[in-house]
Amino acid sequence: MHNELSRRDMLKMFALFPASIIIQPITKQFPAVSTNGQNIILMVFDAWSAKNLQLYGYKRNTMPNLAKFAERSIVYHNHHANGNFTVSGTASILTGTNPWQHRALNLGGLISNEFADKQVFNALVGTHNTIGFAQNVYADQLLGQSGSGLKKHIPFGRFNLNNQVFYDEQLFVNDSYLAFSSIENGLLRSNVGVKGSLFFNLINEIAIKIDRRKVKQRYGDNYATSVPSSIEFFDLAEMMDGLIETLKSIEQPSMVYFHCYTPHAPYSPYNKFFESFSTDNYDPVRKPDHPLIKNPTDRKEMELARTNYDAYLASWDSELIRLFTFFESSGLRDNSHIILTSDHGEQFERGHIGHGDKMMYDSILKVPLIISRPGMISREDISSKTSNIDLLPTITHLSNIQTPTWASGQLLPGLGGIDDPDRKLFTLDARLNTPHSPINEYSFSLHYKNYKMIKYQYPEYSGVELYDLEEDPEELNNLFTVLPEISKEMEKLMDDKLSEINAPSTK
Repeated sequence: MHNELSRRDMLKMFALFPASIIIQPITKQFPAVSTNGQNIILMVFDAWSAKNLQLYGYKRNTMPNLAKFAERSIVYHNHHANGNFTVSGTASILTGTNPWQHRALNLGGLISNEFADKQVFNALVGTHNTIGFAQNVYADQLLGQSGSGLKKHIPFGRFNLNNQVFYDEQLFVNDSYLAFSSIENGLLRSNVGVKGSLFFNLINEIAIKIDRRKVKQRYGDNYATSVPSSIEFFDLAEMMDGLIETLKSIEQPSMVYFHCYTPHAPYSPYNKFFESFSTDNYDPVRKPDHPLIKNPTDRKEMELARTNYDAYLASWDSELIRLFTFFESSGLRDNSHIILTSDHGEQFERGHIGHGDKMMYDSILKVPLIISRPGMISREDISSKTSNIDLLPTITHLSNIQTPTWASGQLLPGLGGIDDPDRKLFTLDARLNTPHSPINEYSFSLHYKNYKMIKYQYPEYSGVELYDLEEDPEELNNLFTVLPEISKEMEKLMDDKLSEINAPSTK
């Protein structure tokens, strides 16, 4: 009998040569789990902006099924991410701390040793089955840091159409981040500027092209632009099938974390939604290009991207209805707190498409937060300023667990917390700094009362912006020189916070 080795098997064999000294880990022992209590289902949709949902005032009805789900949920209208890209934003969700605390500051960075195993899974591991899945490879690396707190870590590619990554193999369970850096970036792919491996990179690129052709032949007719992809290809319907099947098998009580790549770019809407918004004559507010954008994208291209993004949201929404129906039919909605939010938003303005561009406008920072608690029969709307660092303390509170001392957030109003009209929400982008050094190049923002201040400090540009969000929610009119007293007060708050962040550790 002739057994043919697959491409995946061959590359796994190649990967074994430098890894032959790795020892398989001893099976972890987990504490017993209580049979009482309610589930926590936390779903993060990557690059999901509140600014593009009719639920939050958008003129296009991008997600009608979500709006129906929200009719028996708490809808938070002033909720904010703690980062403007995946790593810092996701780390804040998982640890309940700010970027300058968890220090996951850089693209591809990790949570500091101090907070690596201080994640929401670790807080609930004694009372809940803990399950985590992240379709974004950088978020998946953070889940891998939770150690014994995460009882079931679903592999990054479990629900994808092809498998082009190897770092999550059982062989590398001791250090998936090192495996990702050395194998994915060093052996199989191209790093910025130079190839990590001329030989294996070429093999991998050829295999990817073959896979891409097969995937396109099978699924391409369903999509207007291309089949959705992160590192690998996936189908929206099959992705949803995988999530629902996972939920069917959970034991109560469980803490489930799903981090879905949709609606992150590349925007890949279904054909049937592609034309939904291209002829609706929607004309967004025109905003000037930002000085930080060296080669601004023209308005026509930005609006085409916005339309594709909105159609992608509608496509995802058409699959979410199956998930929402399952929540009802399975009884999960009656015995679970279901949380929908995002790690950061997306923008189509000021000369830039997407995120990760150092800017800190509310299209990036203002994200959805919709929470269905057991027994809800009507909608509750909350306008208090809230933050993603509030999720961990709220989740522990709902699970009758003492909030960990490391968490920096507050209990969410409507779920045990109270409105704090004077709350100060800081957000930091410090990706150009090393995790262990003082922050000297940054984008820094502060939401305080009805105002928002943004400070940019870079060699090529520095500036301060002040907006009255009640009067100017589109952040068009910089009041920094117009309101000197308020500007002075808020700038001092920000300078004091930066001094606190950069103060030498006393540990």
